[in-house]
Parts: sequence; C-alpha cells; structure tokens
Amino acid sequence: MGACNDVIGMVVGAARVAAVGVLLLWGGVGAARAQEPDAPAYLQAQYQLRSLSMAVAQYSYKHDGALPADLAELIDAAAAGDEALAGDRAAAFKKLLVAPGQRAPELPRDLDARAMGEKSSFVYLGRPGVQWDDLPDWGDLVVLHQRLDQGLPGQVSPRNPEGLVYGLAFVDGHTESLPRGEAERLIADSTAVLEAAATGKAFADHLQTQADLWAVIRAVQGYAKANGGELPPTLGATLPFVPKEGKRTATAAGRARVFLSPRAQRDTHVPEEPTPEWVDAHCSYAYLASGGGAKLAAVEDPRRTVLVHQKLDDPSRVAPRGGEEVDGFAIAAANGGVTLVGRPYAEWVVPMSRKVLESARTGSPLPDLAHEVRDVRLIGEAMRAYAKEHEGMAPPDLAALFEYVPAGALRTGEAWERAAVFCSPGRERVSRPPEDADAAWVRAHGSYVYLGGPGLKLIDLMRQPHVLVHAPLDEPMRELHPSLLGSEERVVAVLLGPYPQTAPLEWLEREEIEGAKRAVEELRKKR
Repeated sequence: MGACNDVIGMVVGAARVAAVGVLLLWGGVGAARAQEPDAPAYLQAQYQLRSLSMAVAQYSYKHDGALPADLAELIDAAAAGDEALAGDRAAAFKKLLVAPGQRAPELPRDLDARAMGEKSSFVYLGRPGVQWDDLPDWGDLVVLHQRLDQGLPGQVSPRNPEGLVYGLAFVDGHTESLPRGEAERLIADSTAVLEAAATGKAFADHLQTQADLWAVIRAVQGYAKANGGELPPTLGATLPFVPKEGKRTATAAGRARVFLSPRAQRDTHVPEEPTPEWVDAHCSYAYLASGGGAKLAAVEDPRRTVLVHQKLDDPSRVAPRGGEEVDGFAIAAANGGVTLVGRPYAEWVVPMSRKVLESARTGSPLPDLAHEVRDVRLIGEAMRAYAKEHEGMAPPDLAALFEYVPAGALRTGEAWERAAVFCSPGRERVSRPPEDADAAWVRAHGSYVYLGGPGLKLIDLMRQPHVLVHAPLDEPMRELHPSLLGSEERVVAVLLGPYPQTAPLEWLEREEIEGAKRAVEELRKKR
C-alpha cells in the first residue's frame, strides 16, 4: 500500500462483505493520523471521504441495499447520528462537505441536492435505483471524490509533476489520494459503471463477469443453505437460488444468463424457462466442487479457496492502473467474495483450491498454507473454549489448550491428532505426534508461537491490533497476491485477534512481533 492509501473493511448491505474478516494495514496511513491537527490536508480530506463512504454503507444497510439517490440523502444520513447536525443541513454541509483549506460557501435557504452538488468540495457518483449487489469490482469503483478543481498539495514525483492530489473513496471502503490523470480515469470508469447499474445495461466484459459470478456464488451458498450445508453437484443445480432482486436477474432467462460469459451471452439464445440441465450444458465457468460430496462449512481457508472461476483458456483482457493489458480472471471464493485476478494468481490458487475441496470431501491432506490457517483457526477456537471455563482468562501457553481443541474438527479425536493441531505442516512431515501425546508433549514440541501469556483476559488480547499466534518464521510459504499482476510474498499463518489469516514474513520480523510483545506488556501493566 502506498502512503496515500487508507484502507478499512466494512460490512455493507445484508448479504455482502467488502473484505474478508480484517484488512491488515501493512503500510499506508490510518484514520487516527488523518485526524491529527498537523496532518497533511490531503489526509484530512481522505478522512472526510471515508466518513462519507461509511454513511453510504450505513444508509444502504437500512434501505435494503440501496445507495443514497443523491448527495442530500447522503448528508441527511450522515448527520442523523450526530445531535449537533441532525436536521440542520447547513451545519452538516459545512462540517462534512467542505474540504480542508476551503472556505465554506454561502448557502441558499433551500439547500437541496442540486445546490449541495454545486457547492460541495466532494462529488457523489451514486444515483437513484442502484443497489450494492448490482456493483462489480468494489476495489476500483469510486463512489465519492474530491472536485477536480480543488486539488491539495501532495508529493511531487515523475508520476505527479504538479504535486497535487485528489481524494477518492471506493465502494469497498478504502480511500486514496491520486494525481489528477489517474483520478480522472477512475472517476470516468466508475461513472459508467454506476450508470449501467442504474439502468440495467451491461458492464464492460471483465466487470460483467464479476457481477455475474457474484450472483453465481450467492446461488451456490443458497443451495448449500437449503441442502444441509452440502455443496451443489453442478452449477445447474443452483439455478433456483440465483438472486431475483437485481435488474438483470428479474426474469428466469436473466437468472440463467449469469452462468454465461459476456461473449457467450451475446451469441447464445437463452430460453424463457431455462432448466438446470440447460445451464449445465451451456455454463461458461469452471466449478471446482463438481460432483458434490462436501459441505461448505468444511472448506478450509474459505477466503482463499476458489469455488467458481473464469476458465483459464477464456480470459478477459484488462489493463491494470496505468499499465499494459493482461489476462484477467474473475474468481468466486467459498466465503462469497469475488475478485478479478491475473493469470499468475489464478494458476497458483486454482490447483490449491482443488486440493482444499478434495480434503473437505474425503479428508485428504490439506495444502500447507491451508493447513497452517486451519491450525491457527483451531487454536483460536480452543482459546475461546479455555477462557469460557477459566473466567475469561487467556491460556498461559498453547499447551494449556490441548484439551480444548474442538472435537468436531478432528477426524478421530485421538491424542496424536489433537497434538498435531499445534504442529506445523513441516513438523508433521518429519514426525507425527506419538499416540499418547499430551499437553506436556505439546509444550516441548509444538511449532506455533504464542505472544500472549498468563494473567491476561482473552478479550483484551483479542482486541489489541496485533498478532497473537504465528507459525514458525523459519517455515515461510509462498503466497501470491490476488491482483492482476500477482506479486509474490513469503508468509506465515497468524491469528490476528480472532481472525486466522496470513501475514508477510518481513513485516512480522521487522516490526509486528516486537509490537505485539510491547502491547501485551502494556496490558499486563494495566492489570
């Protein structure tokens, strides 16, 4: 992340999550710094934009997924939770819609949406009739931006010779400050997307694919919910569960059309009453859980495990920001997230996902990365079970959790399998825990590192924004970023608060482990 990024995760709408679990700030600038009196003006503007984008999300949550129709609806929603602003549009305007360094304009008595739009420092791109669920590619879709005649001082660089930057707020909740040329391109693309969403027209092919896979993965989840958690045997079986509330899926033919690529949609006649068999015969996308036999809840690492993807021989051509066109593939993960990724990531994650799904079906070994994520997940669950029986206290060490590993997660429940949860995949390959393993054996031979300790409340440890458990640093694994370029990093599995995920090895070694230890010591002093 660059220094102009301020990323947040938000749950928006009733059915969609902008980011899985927690988005880690490996770099970038947090909201706290943006609020400091001496913070650069562009950071203060980003903070205003972030607050406005959160108001968009909150409005949507209360209005069945609809975005505010205009800036007046947005400001009324943003002011509703502030006693000093509620019912006073002029006061709300001056606090929320005037950028740092700008003088508040003279406002008309009738401060309607049109007047707000003319006098505000920020532009809202939403319009009537748009639903969150209609929108693809949240990470690059601008919902609010700073006026392009009101740039703020940033850093002069070859990329930005003028040194002026413009704040943008995106649908996924993050904000950025960018040079004018980059901002203009994103704003123009986002305006076209929001207009298409409002009218029901098709998006650009790569965006349409993402929007369609969002409907497909919701249908997969709907099938599982209606069938005891079982994944469907084919995508055709999910046809009755395609959401009906969108403009494009209001008819039976529209619901079947989401299983076709944009190119296939242009060339294929869809019957008025399509059947699951028709979908299976014409479906454009690859389904990795074909044949069924696995439960959705048994899929490990659901944020990363792909269930449905654009076929690798049928890519979209997409230009990353400011770059040359590359192959792009829409992927839908088991947690419901849809992402546009490049060929490097797709070719890395699809084979790994097949192994994870086969493990969910048959109990076969997990790939190492998913194995580590599973271990830290179970350690986190064991911590909560331990705290429940020990007046909310955190365990003194990981060995104390031996008896608290959730039995339902174990195939046999035998002592060696319980102990194996505390061993990394590399350690298990060298030697499986003995049949009579116990807490003492885990204390002597376990692989994972616990940064907490005795005498602390688990809730306090879970709330602090640092890693609590991590896998061995001398056993890092290869992970590609889910981006169009697919950059590679060495990572290990971690427990950050209650969330199992992966973290960059360099970040852990350079700053995070020491930061976590200091945070734990501060908690200890407060007790």
